[in-house]
Amino acid sequence: MTDAAWLAPVGGAVWSPRSAVTEQVWREAMGPEYPDGLDVYSWTSRTELEQIRGVLLHEGVGRVADLGCGSGGPGLWLSASVGADLVAVDADTTALHLAKGRAETAHRRTACLAGSFEAIPLQSNSVDAVVSIDALLFAQDKALAAAEIARVLRPGGCLVLTSWDYARQPAGRPPQVEDHRPVLESAGLTVERYDETPDWRARQETTARLLLERVDDLALEGRRDAQRLREDITTMARSFDDQSGRFLAVARRASTEADPRRC
Repeated sequence: MTDAAWLAPVGGAVWSPRSAVTEQVWREAMGPEYPDGLDVYSWTSRTELEQIRGVLLHEGVGRVADLGCGSGGPGLWLSASVGADLVAVDADTTALHLAKGRAETAHRRTACLAGSFEAIPLQSNSVDAVVSIDALLFAQDKALAAAEIARVLRPGGCLVLTSWDYARQPAGRPPQVEDHRPVLESAGLTVERYDETPDWRARQETTARLLLERVDDLALEGRRDAQRLREDITTMARSFDDQSGRFLAVARRASTEADPRRC
């Protein structure tokens, strides 16, 4: 896929990254799987985003919530490519400001709302799908987050989620879980897919190595202390050892009637 084709669903608007150095690192670590133009600094890939898009297209969704949306790139691309309205939710008001600006530039109808996984600022049964990309690890209470997701989904609605399972609790992170399937199922969501991300650990370790190699450039660019930045990157890299897998999950809220659609 060419960059032009990749960006077409959001009008071809190319955004300047918050960090040119970080973008270079992620682009090198991800290679051709790096999703150009979406200002992504997680480990979601083009292939993964296309898979999520395929689920949403199959669902025929009209309204999608992106939880932990960050600056909005993936959520906007997904909603535009399937013709759905977007509700972008994040606890970070700076990220929401960026998401709003991106939506306005792309002329996309988007509601940008401050909120958390544990308190989603939406009415019950109000969205056809929920998407969350590499953000659920920041939820303090995974069980409450899953219950909130189930609440805002319409009956028969679909969740598409990427995150990590953990073998051990990482330092400086909210409580993590070994397997998200029981958490989702306890909230009334039926897990239909739970696919491990190919090469997830290698990509993350490569990213950490490249960040350390460019730490002086990062410090100069962001006017930060190089030694403190080096410590932060090293701490992030150590947390990878606590992870047992990165996954893409698809789950469905039970329908009150027979629903022929499957994620």
